Amino acid sequence: MSHVRTLNVLTLSFILLLAGCFGLGDSAEASDGHEHTPNAAPVLLVELSLEDQFNLAECSSTHCNFTSYHAAVDPDGDLFDLGYDFDLDGSVDYQLTQHRGYTNLEIPRTEFIETSFSVSEGFEMSECVNGQRLVVQENSTITKLETTIALIAKDSNLESSAVLVSTGLFYENSTVNSSIVQPCNTPSWSFDSRDAAGSMSDAAGDALVHVKMT
Repeated sequence: MSHVRTLNVLTLSFILLLAGCFGLGDSAEASDGHEHTPNAAPVLLVELSLEDQFNLAECSSTHCNFTSYHAAVDPDGDLFDLGYDFDLDGSVDYQLTQHRGYTNLEIPRTEFIETSFSVSEGFEMSECVNGQRLVVQENSTITKLETTIALIAKDSNLESSAVLVSTGLFYENSTVNSSIVQPCNTPSWSFDSRDAAGSMSDAAGDALVHVKMT
């Protein structure tokens, strides 16, 4: 009877060994066949807040200042680091401590693409004196500043995300007044004319000439 019991124990042990419940070496590892829940990256929102309707920037020779609003959440509830990347190198240049709020940003001028153009703001004419008048015109040089920054977050499980935001700001460099003296009888407009297309007929309403006033 003991031989039968011994045979049963050996058979059961052999079955368990084939099933992988016992390891052959000093250590055994269960198979990782179950599915893991994927880790979600933080979700980000960023907006620029410009008080001036013409997007005029507050700039010095080295920096430009404006206000941004941000919000961030991790769907898994993980802790995460958050901040702004000014030069788009993937590293945070300005660390944030709140998950949402307004921030006064000071961005170096070197991170902006600058283009300048001139704008004529208007002119004034004086009264005629001895057949002449003084015409004063105001010309301003405006610089357009464009840049893109990133809001970056990385959670405790090393899952990261980023969102880009761009801005176009205007910065007034200088205003110059120019003045010239004109005769009072100089017209402020001129006319150009050319023949109209088509041929004349006996009917009324034919186009004869195009006249343009400049």
